[in-house]
Amino acid sequence: MPTQGCHDLDEFKECIDQLFEIMQKYTRSHDILIGGDLNEDLTKNNKNQRTEYLLQFIKDFNLQVCFNGSTCINPKGQECSEIDYVMYSYGTDRNFSEKTIIKTLHSNVSDHYPIVVSCETNLQKKRNQNTSTTKPKIKWDKIDKEEYKNLVDQKLENLNMQTISTPNNNKEIETSITTISNILDNCARKCQPTKQKKRKMGNLQIWNQEISTAYKAMKITNLQWYEAGKPSSNHNTLTKKKENKQNFRRVYRTELAMKNSQLKEKIMSTRTKDTKIFHILVNKQRKSLRGYIQDLHVDDEILTGKDNIMEGFRKHFANLAVPSRDEDFNYKNENSIKYEIDFITELTNNSDIKEPTKCEIYKALNSMKKGKASDSFDLTVENFIYAGDNLIDSIHQILVDIFKKGLIPDLLKTGLLSPVFKNKGSILEIKNYRGKTVFPVFCKIIESIKNSANKFTNSMYFTKRFHTELSSIKCVIHFRRGK
Repeated sequence: MPTQGCHDLDEFKECIDQLFEIMQKYTRSHDILIGGDLNEDLTKNNKNQRTEYLLQFIKDFNLQVCFNGSTCINPKGQECSEIDYVMYSYGTDRNFSEKTIIKTLHSNVSDHYPIVVSCETNLQKKRNQNTSTTKPKIKWDKIDKEEYKNLVDQKLENLNMQTISTPNNNKEIETSITTISNILDNCARKCQPTKQKKRKMGNLQIWNQEISTAYKAMKITNLQWYEAGKPSSNHNTLTKKKENKQNFRRVYRTELAMKNSQLKEKIMSTRTKDTKIFHILVNKQRKSLRGYIQDLHVDDEILTGKDNIMEGFRKHFANLAVPSRDEDFNYKNENSIKYEIDFITELTNNSDIKEPTKCEIYKALNSMKKGKASDSFDLTVENFIYAGDNLIDSIHQILVDIFKKGLIPDLLKTGLLSPVFKNKGSILEIKNYRGKTVFPVFCKIIESIKNSANKFTNSMYFTKRFHTELSSIKCVIHFRRGK
């Protein structure tokens, strides 16, 4: 009942404005059904500001109103007006029944007849956090590193390490990688401190003692006004209620302005001292252009809805990954290039790949930057660095087998691709997005060892076949969802 008790014109308009925002935001993606006490009889020719404001709202969204008879009773017990309505958008699938007025409910002590509308719904159970497609990012600065290391060691000791230490084929290697990845992810989440639930206060961006005091005062006067019978005239309780509401808004806006001012000063002070914090603060201040978009323009087609937009992104980046002939390339030298490739392949085919050492794995992990996005296993480089020596022993055997065969398992060729807006042109045009892909940490370790080996000019560390396998990783991508 959105406008029940809103005898004041400003309060009535505020409730209609809230409905206007809801309709404007969700009318494209949802079927909306509005019902309740609107405090105005639309069946009569009442020409006042409240009625005109309500009729303009109905006209703006082309709403259909159900009229079924009087729903309000005057003090004499007579049916006097119809002010309880059900409204819906024109063209909406009628998956709900007609409005029914219940006049024979003996337990009803109100001056309104109850109205009933039955809707067909497809309710789903709330998904468990563990089964969600996205998991919260691990905050390693709040995790006990020693506890995490001990827990990983315990899990690895309890695990049958025979399949991990002596893998025979790619299937066993993939199983070992998946098992270790699950251990690292589960141990990190068990060590993460429990997040305390904060008191929800709508869309407030800040909360402190001053705002809390003003909020409590506003609630007390609201209660006093309610207990006085919600008087609409110049009553003492109504005056205090309005004053405390204005005071609460003034205090909140003042505190929010002070917070923004302090944030700007912090940005300027960290500009030359701490670049990492500086960029974090700047990103918070920027307007988010990566939010939810309702439409996406792909060539001459307009896609609407989350699933269609995701499918449009998938097809777009899949087409970009397909090799094509460049018209500007000089193909006259194509034969000489093929000859050089065949010559290099012949030289390296008979060379053995040197097995990676544990020292090289340590160096590879330490060379990677921390604080990056998680991969398809929900792992970051911190999961490997803080896990200890026992983990290095386990993954060393896996990498040795990979290097011996010169083949990378398909499991490590899958990355998470996120469309990123280029900050140029329209956010609705798909050509204004670039793909940013996050590959598994295992794959990054292999690539880091390869790059380190290539620094030695006389090293025949990798065969051409293995180098091709490593390069083909970027051809297989999955999309990161829910970010």
